[in-house]
Amino acid sequence: MHSISFGQDAKAYRFIIQDETESPVPNATVQVFEGEDLWMAGYTDTLGVFSFEKGKTDQIQVEISYLGYEIWKSPYDLSKESNDIKVQLIPDAKWIDLVTVKADRKIIKQEADRLVLQIDGKNTLGNNAIEILENAPGVLVQENDISYLGKGVKILIDGRPTKLSPTQIGNYLNKKGAYAIKRIELIADPGAAQDASFDGRVINIITQRREGDGYTAGLSTTAIQRSEFLSGTSGVDFHMQYGNLSLFADAGYYNDRRTERSINNRAIDFDSGNTEINESSKVRPEGTGYNYTVGVDYDLHPKSILGFKYVGSQDEANRSLRGLSNIFNNGQLDSLVSIDDETTGDYSSNTFNLNNKTILDSTGAFINLDIDYDIIDNTSASDQIFNTLNTSMEPLHAPDKRFQDIGSRNRLFGVKLDYQKKFTTWKIDAGLKYSQSNIDQTLNQLFDNGTNTLSLLDTLNYREDIYAAYVDIRGKSKFFNYRVSLRSELTDYEGSASSLFASIGDRYLNVFPSVFLAKSLSEKHYVVLAYQKKIRRPRFGQLIPFRRYTSAFFYYVGNPQLQPFFPHSVEARYFYNDKYFISARYEKANNRILGFSQVESNSNVVAGIKQNNGSYEKFVWIAGYNGKIKKWFSLNANFVYSFGSQSLVSEGVEEVFEYDTYNISLNPSFKISKALRANLNLYYSSNVYYDVSQTLNYWNLGFRISQTVLKGAAYISLSGSDLFLKNITRRKADYTNISSYVENNWDSRIFRLSFSYNFGQDDVRKQRKRAKTANNDVRRRVGGN
Repeated sequence: MHSISFGQDAKAYRFIIQDETESPVPNATVQVFEGEDLWMAGYTDTLGVFSFEKGKTDQIQVEISYLGYEIWKSPYDLSKESNDIKVQLIPDAKWIDLVTVKADRKIIKQEADRLVLQIDGKNTLGNNAIEILENAPGVLVQENDISYLGKGVKILIDGRPTKLSPTQIGNYLNKKGAYAIKRIELIADPGAAQDASFDGRVINIITQRREGDGYTAGLSTTAIQRSEFLSGTSGVDFHMQYGNLSLFADAGYYNDRRTERSINNRAIDFDSGNTEINESSKVRPEGTGYNYTVGVDYDLHPKSILGFKYVGSQDEANRSLRGLSNIFNNGQLDSLVSIDDETTGDYSSNTFNLNNKTILDSTGAFINLDIDYDIIDNTSASDQIFNTLNTSMEPLHAPDKRFQDIGSRNRLFGVKLDYQKKFTTWKIDAGLKYSQSNIDQTLNQLFDNGTNTLSLLDTLNYREDIYAAYVDIRGKSKFFNYRVSLRSELTDYEGSASSLFASIGDRYLNVFPSVFLAKSLSEKHYVVLAYQKKIRRPRFGQLIPFRRYTSAFFYYVGNPQLQPFFPHSVEARYFYNDKYFISARYEKANNRILGFSQVESNSNVVAGIKQNNGSYEKFVWIAGYNGKIKKWFSLNANFVYSFGSQSLVSEGVEEVFEYDTYNISLNPSFKISKALRANLNLYYSSNVYYDVSQTLNYWNLGFRISQTVLKGAAYISLSGSDLFLKNITRRKADYTNISSYVENNWDSRIFRLSFSYNFGQDDVRKQRKRAKTANNDVRRRVGGN
């Protein structure tokens, strides 16, 4: 946090505080005296900067203190100083042993509510963002799926959500070299400023800050080889600083083609006997997409900054499926059904953000206004042809044809106002938020069996308003660090359709408390205890009772009666020496949204449905190690064990599914030279339940070799994932009168060759760290990124 005093037409100055390695010193105490009077006091921000305006005189005395360093005292004549005054602190000899220990652990530092990886443009943990995360404590990277301490994450860049798809985020992290990263914050408990529906962790990547006018630019490209197809990604980014004006832009492109194979065996018990349907299919999906960002930040004056940012993306997906189903009645082959399915989809997203941050007083208190408007359009069309054959593979009748088309137009508006003020030992964050979602969707479905034609044409309208307020008080007492948060959300929604359902709607108010306690027992021991209540609302698509067929014998259908449910969780964590950690979490919820299958009456067709059905509870234990074993060898290892139960109520009978599962990840890293690194990635998961289906064990092994070239300005890497093609999804289920087994081969053996190059002047600032945007939750539930 930085401090500013206020004066008419006063000249602005900044103290830039650095340690002996010229790295920023955040949270250093700065006091400015005019004569013997204290003129102002405050703390440096995360970049080691303390900003202020001149008072009544040019003659000041400055005192700077930070644990482990000598107190800096010096007089200054501001009339003879530049706007930026650099100060390098000197280590205190009394703390030399502690400083030496910290130097060995400097890269990874435990702060009050987050774990910080201090990168400072160096490749100590990896040559790019994805490598650094693979070597970060508690972080698991599985292709584009990233988790931290057993939960999914939201990726922020300079405090801002990316609003990109998982594929696009993966591409971004692969091209973001270590030279462009200042630090990475791993935040396990984000607090009440996040939407109550967000039940995950946060990873905030803060890009390098450089001072002065100039520009930087970067180019990147990646070639991707799967089993049959070659595809790739490419990107460009640009940033320019000129006086009070900062411009930034980036663009990316990707193309991904693969071949997937799957089998789905389903057995249904009827009173008259049993039917078994064995389906096999080959799918060739192809995705192509663009993403682009343009933004500007302008310093209105030293106390206020105004910014505008536009983020857009275009995605096109095509999928070709060929399948064959064998139908057995009472063990005898009865008939076969072939399927040809051609599906196309288009997705576009345009986000406009306006942001203003104003510092209010000399303690660094600020108010932040954030306005979002999102335009999200997507369409999906599927042409399916089914041929019913006898056991001699001869057609029994004319082909059945199905045409399905869904078009969605989403308009999201959000406004968020945040306030923060820091006192001597505590800080308050408070805010208000309003978000509105307007969704219009058209559904078109046609069935033609050569004799009869059945069509459905419907238009759906949905509107949702959420009013939220939060307060977040954090500080440090004599015994521990604490954060007590309270968030309230009033939800008001209504929807209607001309054919599928008459109308839906509800209005409900909920309060979401959370508590975070942390204590440093000593220099090496750190413990955390946290509690939170969350909400999980149904996605819009889950509310629509529209049948989306995936084969001749299976379809998904929504449920307009779905209601949100409220998980509660308690978590304890222990860290030792920033290398070892243990986490224990208990979570419970009733009336959860549960997905399961149900047989249609007098039919062998199965529907995938969701209901507020049953409850669940689970215990999750995580143990991990992250450290340097040799100068050239580091290891990041995680072990997760969980057990619990979940229930399903069907036809008045409750079935309880009890389970225990574990997974192991090992990520050894080898520093072959200053520029050359190699990593291995090994992951194993035992059987685990998702809803009422059990995913069977699987494992995968990957590698990465990377090197910086051209004096660190460029980066080249070769990586491979799932080398032995063992990351195959196998699921089985057995409940009510249905037994099923599914196996999907996702073409997950992938080789990547990447190259990125950064050039420009070395004295350019990063784009500003802004507040969280206003539309995060609603984008996710309507299908946005």
